[in-house]
Amino acid sequence: VVAILMLLLSQAAWTLQTQGVTSADVSRTLSSAPSHVMEYWHLYSIALVAFLLLRSWSQTAVYLVDFSVFQPPSDWAVSQEDCVELLRKYGCYTEESLHFMERILARSGTGNATHWP
Repeated sequence: VVAILMLLLSQAAWTLQTQGVTSADVSRTLSSAPSHVMEYWHLYSIALVAFLLLRSWSQTAVYLVDFSVFQPPSDWAVSQEDCVELLRKYGCYTEESLHFMERILARSGTGNATHWP
């Protein structure tokens, strides 16, 4: 952390020097800063370093090496109508519930080749 802080300070000093900013300009700016900035400068510095470290660590790439897809048996394919008929055969659902389930199945995005366990 100290090395990173030193690197940041040297980079800031080099940038200020290339722009023609003198130490008198820096001290004049610091003396005109609000009191809370001068009082808590160390907390602001720690927060800045923590933010920069977290940002640099969060940009790691994630690569997909391989993937696999489960291929269910063909006898698991059930149409929406067959699904509703199976529920009707159980006998524990009212017609209103079955009608609701039919509407949900129609809007669910499942097709007649959907595999159900």
